[in-house]
Parts: sequence; C-alpha cells; structure tokens
Amino acid sequence: MKQNEESVKKWNAHVDDAHQMADQILRPNGQKVILENIQPLQYTEQKEIPADYECPFLGKEFWISATGKISPCCAPDKQRDGLGDFGNIQHQGIADVLASENYRRLVREYKSNPLCKNMQHAQTHTKMRDQIICITKPGNTVVVLRHADRNKIPDGEFGNDVLLNDIGIKNSIGFGRDLMTLNIAKIVSSPIQRCIQTAECIIEGYGRPVTMNTCIGLGDPGMHVTDAELAGNYYLKHGAFEMLEKFKQGDPVPGMPTQHDFRRDFNQYLKEESNEEGLTLMITHDFLIAVADYALNNKSYTPESWVGYLNGFIFKST
Repeated sequence: MKQNEESVKKWNAHVDDAHQMADQILRPNGQKVILENIQPLQYTEQKEIPADYECPFLGKEFWISATGKISPCCAPDKQRDGLGDFGNIQHQGIADVLASENYRRLVREYKSNPLCKNMQHAQTHTKMRDQIICITKPGNTVVVLRHADRNKIPDGEFGNDVLLNDIGIKNSIGFGRDLMTLNIAKIVSSPIQRCIQTAECIIEGYGRPVTMNTCIGLGDPGMHVTDAELAGNYYLKHGAFEMLEKFKQGDPVPGMPTQHDFRRDFNQYLKEESNEEGLTLMITHDFLIAVADYALNNKSYTPESWVGYLNGFIFKST
C-alpha cells in the first residue's frame, strides 16, 4: 500500500469510497458498519510501529482461507507465510493453534518481526478506541484525549496556530464512527483550534448531535500552568521532557503547580465534568496528558513512548 506516493493516494481513495458506502448503506438495525483498520495513510509518516502499539489481531481472531489454511492476521499471503505455519482448520482446532509454540512465540515476539514492525495498518489510536469501547457502564467516565494528527510545529514556537492535517481530520472522523454505539454525553475541548477541529470531526463521525464547549483548563494555558509567561519561556528553552522530569521528581518548575496541587485540582475538575450519564470526551494536548497521567496514575512517558494522537487515559469517577 505504501510502495510510493501514488499507491498511497489510491489506497486513500478506496478508504474514502468505503466510508461513503458505510454512511449510505446501514445495517438492518440502522447502525453503520464499523470498518476496522480502514484508515487513510500518509506517505511520509513513521515507517515502524511505535513501542506501545498492540496488534489488533493476535489473540483476537484468525484468518482462514478457502482451502482451510489458518493465518494470524490479514497481511498479504506471501508475507504472512514468514510468520510461521499455523496449520489447516481441516486438521486442527483453534484451541490447538492458540496453544502451539509457533503461535505463542509470535505473540511474544511480533514487535521485533520485520513484517509486524512495518505493518501499514498500524494506528496507535485504535488501542485507545478499543479501551473506550470496552467500557460497559460509561456513566461518570471521562476520556482525556490528545488531539488528532497535525503537521510539525516550527522550532521556537508554541504552535497554537497549527491545525490538523488531512490525516488528522480523517482519523478524527473515523474515531467518532467507531464510538457510535456508545453514548457520548458531551465533549470539552481546549480552546486551541486543532483541538476544536478534533472535537468537531469526532462529532461528524459519531453521526449524532453532541454538546461541545471549550475550557482553558485543557489548554491556552491549561491547568498544568500557573504562569503562562514563566512556563512558556522555560518550555521554549528546555523543552517538554525536562519540564516533565522536574515535575515528576517534585522539583519546582517555573510557571507550573506542584504535583500535589495539580493532582488535587485536576482530579476535582474531572469529577465535576463526569456528572452526566455517558462518556465525556476531553480534547487537549500531549504535555497536559503526560503531566496528568503521571499525577493521577503514576504513568511515565518518555520520548520513545510519548502520548500519541487520539490517545490519552480514562478517568472513572468513584
């Protein structure tokens, strides 16, 4: 699919056609067909899957050909032969395949397999989407998400004017489509335009009206900032990772609250916003999510495992 720029354009045209058909031809129950992994590609995007990516196939499904050949995923036939021999459904059962050493080794080691490392269907936001869909009782639940894909922010700038690119727009719409079986009560967005775009595109894909408002607690400057000028100057000079490390270590960071104060205030904010039946989506920025996820859940982000687009964490009020 990604041999060259022209093949990417052809694939993206097929993606558009597929989603248009899904919008027009509904299932008998009136719901849209969910198109798993039918997502647009960007020729210049990262070639390898990120470290925190999880395969959407292993442990969840098998692909069985007309001849009965069992395959672990939908990779092209000649390529997936390199993943191992998993037998034929005419001679062995699914339980046998799951218990086989070939399959167990693939599950353990797939991230180092050359084919899996370069799978072009890989979308980091699918992991977050799957976590949301698995919520059986969405009441009093907040999903804190980073906005969708954007272009690079110029060096020495905050990038407040950088908008979503075409991939970000399409991924946001697809994200909304994938949540259409759930009840989204409302969306709260950072006032920065790319977050608002993300929220609007999610609503478009969701296909039903959703209340949306903005809050400076999620950006411009955000609840992780007490003094925008001090924090901004320090950010431009030292970068997000140094600020995050100092915050995690409990050292004073110019223009930022202490861990204790941020945890208290942000936790209270999430509880106040999770008072409606259904999901509350919060669209914000990577640095605020990294700060909040550490303060609330003790999760550490690094440059190698940074907050991905349309990724974040789930807060369940108790």
